[in-house]
Amino acid sequence: MEFVNARMREENALQQRLWEGLAPQREQAEAAPQEQVLETPDDGTGEEPASVQ
Repeated sequence: MEFVNARMREENALQQRLWEGLAPQREQAEAAPQEQVLETPDDGTGEEPASVQ
């Protein structure tokens, strides 16, 4: 049983290190403004949308 407990502690430590490594990338992505694409009538192709059956 001690082996299982030791293995679980190792797994938890590894997961924690992985999450800490991902956190800075996540923060940078949230800090960067997202470019937003806006569509206007001038952007259209003039085609009608396909009918949904």
